[in-house]
Amino acid sequence: MARHPPRLTTFLAAALLIMLVVASSAQAAPQVAAIPGKEAAPTTTASLSATATPAPTAADPKPTNPAATAAPPAATSSAAPAPKPTSAPSNNNGPLPASALAKPVRGSCARRCVRKEVSAATPDEWSRYVAAIKKLNQGQGQGTTPYELLVQEHYDYASTSHGVDAFLPWHRYYLARLEQSLQKIDPNVCLLYWDWSRTSQNYKSHPVFSGTYMGSARPGCIPDGPFANWNTKQSGGKCVQREFNSATLAATQFIAGLMRESPKYTDFRTRYEAQCHAGPHVAVGGSMAVMSSPADPIFFLHHTFVDKAWADYTDLMNGGKYPEPNFAPAPWGVPASQLEKIQDWCYTYDSSPLQAETNVQKPSAIPDKFLEMNFKNVDQKVLAAIKNDTASVLGAVQDKIARNETADLVIPKRNVTEELKAIATTTALPSATETSTSTSEAAASSSSGMVAVSHGDASVVALVVGAVAVMLAL
Repeated sequence: MARHPPRLTTFLAAALLIMLVVASSAQAAPQVAAIPGKEAAPTTTASLSATATPAPTAADPKPTNPAATAAPPAATSSAAPAPKPTSAPSNNNGPLPASALAKPVRGSCARRCVRKEVSAATPDEWSRYVAAIKKLNQGQGQGTTPYELLVQEHYDYASTSHGVDAFLPWHRYYLARLEQSLQKIDPNVCLLYWDWSRTSQNYKSHPVFSGTYMGSARPGCIPDGPFANWNTKQSGGKCVQREFNSATLAATQFIAGLMRESPKYTDFRTRYEAQCHAGPHVAVGGSMAVMSSPADPIFFLHHTFVDKAWADYTDLMNGGKYPEPNFAPAPWGVPASQLEKIQDWCYTYDSSPLQAETNVQKPSAIPDKFLEMNFKNVDQKVLAAIKNDTASVLGAVQDKIARNETADLVIPKRNVTEELKAIATTTALPSATETSTSTSEAAASSSSGMVAVSHGDASVVALVVGAVAVMLAL
């Protein structure tokens, strides 16, 4: 048998090694992994039948003097930069798929939020919020939009989410569903709240009722602002209606007093739901006074403030625990005990920038028609007892105000910095600032030519280096 020269043997070995490198590279082709939290779009979009659509009816009398406008705050005088949606499914101008609605999981969300009073939002924050809400209702009339699906959920589960202890946890999850759905469109969006308790004696004077925010306080369709002539299937394909009356709402002193007089959760929930929560629904009226009330986008600003009240009661006023911690409100299937701490759902609340009113009067009584709709699960005797009990507590608070004994009629402010730290400890999620920083750093690394190498790629690199070393040795 002929023997090859040593250099030829080395050359053949190097060639064999290079062939192995090529084969290894082919087998190391990257695999595309599923992105955690992303849902595949369904092949069909859920639709609503015509017979399932509720017909809104007013629950309060026509106003006698509805014309009132509020000047927008100075912070909104400058034009806001156009928001840049980052992850909305592209579907031309038709409705987004039903999968655009998020399914929140406790401790798992895209960012930490500080929910602000709407008048304290920056022009950019408000612009992004509006754009994301509009995106959820995009293609209205061409099919069922995700926004309309949210409205229908509220209508379909009205009897299990109103007039019962599940009222507060049900709506907390519902709001988280909206917030995280908006964040799938623009991750910088957080919910905002309407603090009606500090303009309670003339609620229409709040800046929310202006062309900057939710439209001027005039009856009929929303007359101006970003949601002018807003409509959904639940409003019959026509614009949502508002009526406005001259009612007074529950001032912050009455809310604080009600909290202190209600050490048990059920007492607080019943009294707050029957009076404080009901007031704005009845005052705005029209589409807000029926169970399809989320058709009016002001619903979400109102109920975010309702959620804040529950959080304040629990965290700041030593409020009672939910009586059935293992009860899971339908259709969410999340135990109530997991919905008691807002930090577990990656948000907290900033304090209202509005000053508390002075010389406040007891809020207007809620019409029986609205209470009967909201508390349809209880009989007339129980409903009468709820009304009398709530009126008694409000009367006691009014007496305190009259005697100038108001020291305990104040809701403490939150320590937002510490609460954000608690969210970080619980969820290990970046804040919006940290997310922006890490994104910028990643972009800088990419532009400077820095490349991350996986463990699989490292083995290929080692083979290449070995082949080059053998070639150099020839």
